Amino acid sequence: ERMQHPFKMKSKKLREQQHKMISSINETNQYEVLSNKITPYWESSYEEELESKQQTCEDIINHVLDKFSLKKKDSRTILDFIIPSPIRDAYRNKDEFSVWPGLDGNPKTVGFFVGSPAVGKVVCVPPTYIKCIRESHKKIAKIYEDFIRSSPLPVSYQLYDGGFWRNIVVRSNDKGDHMTTVITNPRGFTPEQITEQESCLQEYFSQHLPSLSLFHQSCPHVKCSRDQATIRHLSGQAYLKESMCDLEFRISPDSFFQLNKHAAEILFQKVVQLAGPKHYTTLLDLYCGTGAMSLLFSPRVRGCVGVELGVAAVEDAKHNAQINNITNCTFVEGRVEEKLSGVLKNLDHSPSIIAVVNPGRGGAGESAISLLRQHPNIHKVIYVSCKPDNPLTMKNFVQLCERVGTGSKPFHLTKAIPFDLFPYTDHRELVLCFEKR
Repeated sequence: ERMQHPFKMKSKKLREQQHKMISSINETNQYEVLSNKITPYWESSYEEELESKQQTCEDIINHVLDKFSLKKKDSRTILDFIIPSPIRDAYRNKDEFSVWPGLDGNPKTVGFFVGSPAVGKVVCVPPTYIKCIRESHKKIAKIYEDFIRSSPLPVSYQLYDGGFWRNIVVRSNDKGDHMTTVITNPRGFTPEQITEQESCLQEYFSQHLPSLSLFHQSCPHVKCSRDQATIRHLSGQAYLKESMCDLEFRISPDSFFQLNKHAAEILFQKVVQLAGPKHYTTLLDLYCGTGAMSLLFSPRVRGCVGVELGVAAVEDAKHNAQINNITNCTFVEGRVEEKLSGVLKNLDHSPSIIAVVNPGRGGAGESAISLLRQHPNIHKVIYVSCKPDNPLTMKNFVQLCERVGTGSKPFHLTKAIPFDLFPYTDHRELVLCFEKR
């Protein structure tokens, strides 16, 4: 009997797992419990981890084939073997740490949650032994913890609880440069009080990490874009710089960049190989982030058009094209679902279009997938999924390939390649190639 798909797991079972986890945690085993939650393969060999992830990807492809009534087709003719990450430890170049009471009762503990409000209890455990996190990120989290513990202002656990200090985001590059954004809750505090705390924050971090790029976002919501809440630059460099695939990149505090750069380099090169672009091809780069895919394709195609919601990411993408002396890439700011129709009208005279779709975990909007299907010159779609077992992502796959009721020629799933971009965790990246025949 086929293994149950992760996306079919009932919420009741998840709540039972959370309840069991929070019921068993104590000060002695807290680091082990956190490791089991965040990095369930921390005690496994890498071969065992890859084998398990390969099986999960096979289940996903089988599920897709079942939807198309292709049960007789063997998923192994479509699915390649998983490509491992070249590094397994300390690969993450970005981490976000939360603040909540710890098991010792301290209300200002920085780390990760164990439990959830749904099961009635949450505790925060420091990231001390999480293998995929860089030691320098753990150090910055501890410095922040020491700072807020010395501050008279309380932590904000809920938006209206009168607290101030919230999460901290830490980023770094291969050269060892670091960028940190401290997020606070402005509700109930005057601009003068907030400015005073920024000064305290800047002074404290400058004593411990003088070269740190430090930012502050005063966010009154659960999460804020820079349009909703300005990200203020307090000290250090305004951007991180990183190299990837022999290209240089500028990264803003809120721009997306692949968490595992070294594994992402392999993935990008494989995407180019799968796409097989010609000199007359136009690349349509959807959810393009800081423009990495477009810049990598640029010498192989007629031109590239990237679409991205994040304002800072689009600014970075344009700058990245400039510093790499690339002139055939255009980047459009806005929601893909809102901008795609206009972008495609401008590409009506392009004889051959390849679309690379690289959305977040929630997948692409139905309207975007519909437009890709309807355009006569899009003959290939490379879908890069960071959560291929998400029901919304699965719906994208089905929508691309369904045969009736769409009024357009369907794509066919011809190849799927899994990548382990997130060693130790349950996550895997899946690159799928869809082609029209």
